[in-house]
Amino acid sequence: MRIIHQLGSNEISKETEKQPALMLTNWLGSYFTAGLDSRYGGLFMRIDGRVLKILDSVVPRWQKQANCINKFSRIEHDSIRYFMPDRINALVCESEGDHELHFDIKEPYDDSEWGRDYKVDYNEKHVILRFPKENIVVVVYGGEFLDCQKWVEKEYVYDRDRGSEPYKRFVFCPFTVRGDCFVIVADSDESKAVMDAKYVWNHLSQLKEQRTIYETATSEEDFASLCAMNSLNGYVHGMGGQRDVGLYAGLPWFFQVWTRDEAIAVQGIVEQESRTALRTARNLLMREMSMLQADGRLPNRFPSTVTGCADGIGWHFVRWEKLLDIATRKGLLYTLFREEELKIITHNLEHSLQALKSSYEKDYLIYSGKQESWMDSIPREGALIEMQAMHLQMHKLMYKLTYDNNYNKVQQRIQTEVRRAFFKENYLWDRADDPLVRPNLFLAAYICPDLLKRPEWEQCFDIVLPKLWLDYGGLSTISSDSRLFHNEYSGQNPDSYHNGDSWFWVNNIAALVLERVNKQKYSDYISKIKIASTNDILWSGVAGHSSELSSAKELRSEGSPSQAWSASTLFELLKVVH
Repeated sequence: MRIIHQLGSNEISKETEKQPALMLTNWLGSYFTAGLDSRYGGLFMRIDGRVLKILDSVVPRWQKQANCINKFSRIEHDSIRYFMPDRINALVCESEGDHELHFDIKEPYDDSEWGRDYKVDYNEKHVILRFPKENIVVVVYGGEFLDCQKWVEKEYVYDRDRGSEPYKRFVFCPFTVRGDCFVIVADSDESKAVMDAKYVWNHLSQLKEQRTIYETATSEEDFASLCAMNSLNGYVHGMGGQRDVGLYAGLPWFFQVWTRDEAIAVQGIVEQESRTALRTARNLLMREMSMLQADGRLPNRFPSTVTGCADGIGWHFVRWEKLLDIATRKGLLYTLFREEELKIITHNLEHSLQALKSSYEKDYLIYSGKQESWMDSIPREGALIEMQAMHLQMHKLMYKLTYDNNYNKVQQRIQTEVRRAFFKENYLWDRADDPLVRPNLFLAAYICPDLLKRPEWEQCFDIVLPKLWLDYGGLSTISSDSRLFHNEYSGQNPDSYHNGDSWFWVNNIAALVLERVNKQKYSDYISKIKIASTNDILWSGVAGHSSELSSAKELRSEGSPSQAWSASTLFELLKVVH
């Protein structure tokens, strides 16, 4: 199978053993995945604020091996060309021959078999498929429709391999479509669905032109950088607006806004530096800020859940600092913010920091509960190294915003106490009372470079890299000599997640830190991480999208096939080391 990434007249390609998946998004929170053999594959649409699965797959009546082509705004899989218009809940399919449409309208996590009653209504140029259980209407416009109304059993190999049940499910095939182009639209309003389908059909050329990417790329790194940017932007829904704006953590099954993931991924949007990107980053952070809790933290998720999130607020502070710095440098600060808004932002951040100190600080260290850090599959409670770096950087930001010297004095005391509690045996411990080696000191170095001096950072890295390094170009989440270490990804069972698996976003941040501290000394590490992340986004998993993680044993695209913070940090890395 050959994967092709194509942009204008330039392309790169490679033969691969496994057939990759491809993905499209539409900036409304809807997305389509072709070739992912999972119950989370297919067409999902965000309708009236909730995500619903609409279509399981488009199945050609003929079997033909064909190239997988990523054209960024369009994809081609099994000789079918797919396109999603900007901000319209529609999927366009172009191909010759007959195609079965396999529908499975449901909430993504609803695997029940009952109440699946479909109503089919044939019209002159379109078919209306009604699904009363979810109050959804699907319109298929264009082509000739051949009634068949049958149930087809699907076996999802991807889910079976992950241990994610159920592996099998019946989906509904109401008809076969014959023709070279048809449009699929879903909505809760039947008249709107018909109108949107007709609009897309009649304006297809213009809609494709609107989504054309006018960038140039020649090398693999060029294409990887553009894939990362395109992928990251696709996680945003409500792009350019504020009220309903959000950034998905990952697709196809992390279709929620997780505060930590969103705040980390915002940096890739800021790094694009365009006015639209900076305004989008502003709106994301403003929406997060509107959710501040009485204890100074942000909720774990939007809408919120009962699980605590210790580090989301820290990343929120860090991203405000980056956004304000770049907006100021580009002369856009007062284009993006009114003066009164800047005062409100400063006030809210100040209030958050004081609440955090009252709720979670003891002897100048910040403490977290079980499963409140990004390593949420393990307890890891107490004083965590990346949380202390965040605490320190929060005070640095408040000093920059207020010029209140008290913040400067307190951050100096914090730095002294963090060094005393964590800098032992010539490296930073992961927790104040735990010498177990994990990669979180790289996060600390990224968040607060001034925590240690450069020679001290080198001491740390020289001690921990041999314990964490994976030869293909990544870091394990725990020292490989630990009894807790898992060499293989454990699938939906989380045993390996933070006890062996290598997370692409952490690897990318580690490379950024190594580049900043001593790029000559650590050049081999930096190069291997960059190559591994580039190979992942271009030639594995969902082609054009960064995976969540890999087994420690060998480089694989595992976990969520498409993850926002992986794409964001790769874009940031390639901008620095390209």
